Amino acid sequence: MVENRLVYEFEDGSIVEYRRGGFDDWKVEYTAGMNAGFGGSRALRDYEYFKNVKLYADKIGNKIVLDDLKKIFELIQKNAEQNFGNPEPTAEELSIIEQFSKKYEVTFGLNSLKTFIILYATMISEWYWERNGSRSKYRHLFKEIGLLR
Repeated sequence: MVENRLVYEFEDGSIVEYRRGGFDDWKVEYTAGMNAGFGGSRALRDYEYFKNVKLYADKIGNKIVLDDLKKIFELIQKNAEQNFGNPEPTAEELSIIEQFSKKYEVTFGLNSLKTFIILYATMISEWYWERNGSRSKYRHLFKEIGLLR
């Protein structure tokens, strides 16, 4: 069994990490810090961060949010290509997400960074999802399609 692997720690003490799940070692888990959003320690459902992304698009602008989502998709795709189909979170990619998330802070605070980091980690985990002993060929495509709609 693989140990929990930290993806990101937020300034409020909340963390995102990979843990052992029912299928693999890539279950994305969020654990709330002292004054954190989302609450508790749990795996978030797609609809939770999809709802946040929709809210950001409604308030900040659809084009801005779509451009930022495309940055995440491109980061993951490039990461996977460089790592022979085995993407891993990198400090450089997390820094890029931190930078573009700053434009959301005034309206949404730390919650926007959390949403984008969780989405990033989850989309990486999709590369490792297996069914009947082989990895999914769709990887993060379903989330990408859902978010771009």
